[in-house]
Amino acid sequence: MLKSKSGQYAGLDEALPGYLAGAAITFAIVALIFVLWGTFFNTGGIDSTTLNTFDLVVNDILDMENLDEPSRNVNVQFQEEYSLVAFGKDTAAVGSCQGLGIIKPAQNCQGACICICLNEQGNNMCVTKNVICRDFDNLELDFEGSCNLVDGTGSLQTVQIRQENGKFTTV
Repeated sequence: MLKSKSGQYAGLDEALPGYLAGAAITFAIVALIFVLWGTFFNTGGIDSTTLNTFDLVVNDILDMENLDEPSRNVNVQFQEEYSLVAFGKDTAAVGSCQGLGIIKPAQNCQGACICICLNEQGNNMCVTKNVICRDFDNLELDFEGSCNLVDGTGSLQTVQIRQENGKFTTV
């Protein structure tokens, strides 16, 4: 760059808008990457152990339904702040779980569904952002009653899943 008479570098005034535009474009691209990442890889802030346990429970339920298996013990491990909640297909907006009226997440549960919910919210625990659900609306299976609940302990625990006439319960 050449120095002008006033001691400023020539061309800096012309380059500054380009630098600002480049910084704005870079910022927009980074923001877009974060939005896309959150959309396609969103786990709702739930840790990987809890997510893996949830996937195993869903797979066990599907296996039991396909094999018409009456009972299965499933080892689960999810954090204390989460609960495994199963809603029956006939459950309207609120399921009754161990004395709690838990709101069924409308956008994720059209029929029978099972969810991992953040249990710090009490009755509203399944309508926070920390919720992962699997809807079984397209299958014939159902859950007994309006709601089943298994609280997380943070350590390995065994949950018995029972099936009778296509209706599942967790014990």
